Amino acid sequence: MFFRVKGVGSYQYLQIVHSVRQGEKVRQQVFGTLGRLDELKASGRLEALIRWQHPVHGLVSPGRFIPLAEESGFIEQIGRWCLRQACAQMNEWRAQGVMVESIGVNVSPRQLRRRTLVDFIRASVQEARLPPSCVEIEITEGMLMEQGGPVEEMLQEIAAAGHRIALDDFGTGFSSMARLKRLPVNTIKIDQAFVDGLHEGNDSEAIVTAIIAMSHALGKSVIAEGVETEEQEAILRRVGCDEVQGFLYAPALPAAEFASLVRSRSQMPLPA
Repeated sequence: MFFRVKGVGSYQYLQIVHSVRQGEKVRQQVFGTLGRLDELKASGRLEALIRWQHPVHGLVSPGRFIPLAEESGFIEQIGRWCLRQACAQMNEWRAQGVMVESIGVNVSPRQLRRRTLVDFIRASVQEARLPPSCVEIEITEGMLMEQGGPVEEMLQEIAAAGHRIALDDFGTGFSSMARLKRLPVNTIKIDQAFVDGLHEGNDSEAIVTAIIAMSHALGKSVIAEGVETEEQEAILRRVGCDEVQGFLYAPALPAAEFASLVRSRSQMPLPA
């Protein structure tokens, strides 16, 4: 059986899936780009992202190869590589004196269904000689809604191991307040769709304000994704958002460039 993703032709699909199946090759071609700065507090929290430089198709966006990897079953292999690579990079930065507080790593639905996930996270962190608090695990709100109880149990185990947990793309699902209250989620990440509308005078500001108020009432911090304008940043500051993320501050960067950015910004005064 073959699947087809919008915008990807059948032949191209087969080429990319064939490359995804080349385990060692993928690990060499995928590189981590790191791009989250807590501008409101001038700290070094960040998120590990993924890009794939394919030898034939050039730079393949995650929106194209991640669904293919999910369908073909190789997302677990890629996910394991990303986690180990992020931990190793974090260890290297610490050795260099780069002030990075923590790194967020996304996990896939397939990974969350594996009972061995917590053990693998623990082993990757120990291998890199990191404290568990340095690695934050990110899942999407959609994954939480689709998989329910088993995901909640897995999150409890991850939190018990000492890791922070972030709920990504918040606002796109239908999470209940009762579920959010009992989950060990530390951070709510507001979906970019709501941030995009902040400058348009629609209901986005009211929605964002409500999400922030609800999250704070539950003892959770809030990050706004996709901040691109100073107007959006000003509104988010005014309504009490804790952290922000987006191209207004920096694009996603390779490790060396990100380290240089952190070093340069650590010497800047805190924003007013």
